[in-house]
Amino acid sequence: MSRSPRSPLSLARPRRNMWQPIVAGFRPLFVSPSPGFFLGHDGNPFQGHMEILLDGDRSMVDAGAAIDLRFCRNTQVSDCAENTALDAERNLDWSTLSKALSRIEWRPGWATVAKMQTLPDGVIDVEYELHRHHFVGKELPANVSMETLPASSLWLTHVHDEVPDVLIACLDTDFDTFKVFKRCNKHHYFVDEVEFFASLTSTEGATDHLIFPTHAVVDESACLRGVLLDYHSAGSLLHLYASYRMTPCWIDLPAFGGAPPPLTEELLVSWDVKALWAADIAAALAWLHSHDIFWGDLSLQNVLLCDDGRMRLIDFFPNPSKYSPYFAAPEMTKENQFASSTPARDVFALGMTLWALAEEVTLWKRDEGPPYVRPALPWRETPQWFVELAHGCIAAEPETRPSAQSVYETLISHAALSE
Repeated sequence: MSRSPRSPLSLARPRRNMWQPIVAGFRPLFVSPSPGFFLGHDGNPFQGHMEILLDGDRSMVDAGAAIDLRFCRNTQVSDCAENTALDAERNLDWSTLSKALSRIEWRPGWATVAKMQTLPDGVIDVEYELHRHHFVGKELPANVSMETLPASSLWLTHVHDEVPDVLIACLDTDFDTFKVFKRCNKHHYFVDEVEFFASLTSTEGATDHLIFPTHAVVDESACLRGVLLDYHSAGSLLHLYASYRMTPCWIDLPAFGGAPPPLTEELLVSWDVKALWAADIAAALAWLHSHDIFWGDLSLQNVLLCDDGRMRLIDFFPNPSKYSPYFAAPEMTKENQFASSTPARDVFALGMTLWALAEEVTLWKRDEGPPYVRPALPWRETPQWFVELAHGCIAAEPETRPSAQSVYETLISHAALSE
């Protein structure tokens, strides 16, 4: 799968709709300007989390006491601080936050995960768990062939607006080059992923299609604290499209056979460019399948527009517990939803990705699953051959879907790309 040259993208500073700048310097208290949210299938937040730092410097790893304060929608007390914050999509009010912090034990150099809830009697209840920073990680296996960097060599400059453990960093030896730092936490140690990525890096064609970590980040105890990746300013396809429209609309997709809602917003990216991007995505998935890697989590968020103008896949470690319901195939049931992925499931997600790519859609709803129903997709003036290709990918019966390689070949034949 040879790839013709593209025009590289101009380098840019991190976009504010995606990255929040980190102000360097010691502070007795820092509260993130806006919380992160987890959205339900109705598009409304059901959980928020606030990033708090006490007596520390946010631009340095492990400085101060880090608190991740979480709050969920309260079904027992409707008129409460957490519901107010979720409805307004903002932080908890200062009075509630002060009460919650007064109930949390914290120590410099430690991380605390806390959850607060308003009880029926109005009392703020807080549960928390302390974690030594260097105990968050696990020791990096000796057989992993990947360069390492000490966590103390990183200067953190930006934090992802939605994922607080994804940051932009510079090395203390090179302040002009951005890197992406994906930080470990107690739920995600990265050890299996690092072993997996390291085993593939030197495989022929891998870097043509995939984004790999460049370094493993370790602390003073030689425990894995995260990975560094090259920074690409355009970001994921999801954030790229979202940046074009300040108020994207949710689209309700009915079951196949129903009438999908019309798409009315103007298309902003030329079809020729999108056809090339589609071929990049299909080629990358075909490469994974040719090496017996069946991913299970292809989505707009895991497709990156790189600085050389190409689309590549990121976070392609096959983890059965990670998948997006918006891209899930109909054969996924409650019994098998966490089973290893299959080529057909990946191709279904590819079909949904091709549709969203062509129609520049970022937010949609499907019938809640599992099982998941094949959706009816709205189209505008997309070429009919592409519509039929995407529809073939999301066929209800897995055995009737094309292979990723077949999808790629169809795309390059129509886009007049040479192999």
